[in-house]
Amino acid sequence: TPGAERLFEAIEQSGRSFLVVTNNNSISVGEHAERLRGAGLPVEAENILSSAEVAAEFLKEEWKCSSVMVLGAKALREALLEKGLNLTDENPDCVAVGFDTELCYERLKAACFEIERGCKWLATHPDVAMPSAEGFWPDCGAITAAISSCTGQEPDMVLGKPGKHMGRAAIRRSGFAAEQVMMVGDRAETDVLLAKENGMSSTLVLTGATDRKQARASGAELIVDDLRQLAKLLLDNNIKG
Repeated sequence: TPGAERLFEAIEQSGRSFLVVTNNNSISVGEHAERLRGAGLPVEAENILSSAEVAAEFLKEEWKCSSVMVLGAKALREALLEKGLNLTDENPDCVAVGFDTELCYERLKAACFEIERGCKWLATHPDVAMPSAEGFWPDCGAITAAISSCTGQEPDMVLGKPGKHMGRAAIRRSGFAAEQVMMVGDRAETDVLLAKENGMSSTLVLTGATDRKQARASGAELIVDDLRQLAKLLLDNNIKG
């Protein structure tokens, strides 16, 4: 993203901290960090919160699950295991659906059977498509839609941005009160809404899928052309938080 290096420099120089919040659970937080460092950004695994971590915490703490059937990548399975959850395809307490490049018909069918018998199920995030250099890959929302179409049941919970659970987890991880946290993103329907739902302020960057007209209607407290402009505002101390 244009200006990202300058923004991270400004965050450090202004004495602020940061957290990267992502719905992408196709890879682990460690792999996310490695990719970002490869792009010249000073990011460690502890600086990243993914929907996989939020799902693991939710299943363990909110639903009190002990066993989970997973349709998802290795990163999601590892996050659940780290929380002490048992991964099984036989009579699970619940079903967790994430991004899954190895999904086969038999596993999709098995998940539908478990949900039809009354098993609670969740989607780790709502994104329907993941952009790539090749084109768009079916994401968690596409798999969720297939299951819903078959079973006639919507997920009992959809996590990730812009949901409240993702926002609450981000605020807890930041160590600050919600009003001291600013959400920065390029999508009004996820990033700005996440901030609104959780009492944070928001900055909408016009380098993504949102144009200026849409940005003005979004309710974001700040709209910037790119991350360089945001970096300058941080260094000039023109932003609270």
